[in-house]
Amino acid sequence: ANKCLDATGNSSANGTRLQIWTCGGTANQKWTVTR
Repeated sequence: ANKCLDATGNSSANGTRLQIWTCGGTANQKWTVTR
């Protein structure tokens, strides 16, 4: 269904709400997991 995890409002701040959205390759859909 081409859906991605997307940070609302194109934000990168801690606590930003996430949503399922159509994939577009935008910065708010690119994730890096760190420890």
